[in-house]
Amino acid sequence: MPEAATFETAKSYQEKKAMPLIQKLVKVLFALHRKYWEVKNERDKYQYFYQDEMKATRHLSQQLEQVKAENSQLYAMKRDFRRVWNYFGAEKMQQVIGLMREQEQTADKSQKKNRQNSVEL
Repeated sequence: MPEAATFETAKSYQEKKAMPLIQKLVKVLFALHRKYWEVKNERDKYQYFYQDEMKATRHLSQQLEQVKAENSQLYAMKRDFRRVWNYFGAEKMQQVIGLMREQEQTADKSQKKNRQNSVEL
C-alpha cells in the first residue's frame, strides 16, 4: 500500500489510493480465476483425449499380438506345406490342389442350389 501524504484524510486516502489498488487486485484475481478455469478445462479435454488414445493403443497392441501369433502359425503351416510339396513333387501337388478346388466348387454350387430350393418353398 502506498504511504499516506502528510495532511491526507482517511477518506481521501481510501478514495485515491486504497480503492484503486483494491480494484486492480480484484480485477487481477478475477482474471486469474477465469484463466484457471480455462486451463483446467483445456487440461481435462487433453486428459480425455490422452485416455482415449491409451485405450486405442492398448487395443492395437492386443491386435498386434494376435496377428503375431497368427503369423507364426501361418509360417509353421508354410514350412509344413513346403515339406509336403518337396516330398510329393510339384506335379503331384498341382494335381491334388486342382482336385481339391474342384471339390470345393462343387460343394459351393450344391449349397447354393439347396439355398435356392429352400427359398422357393
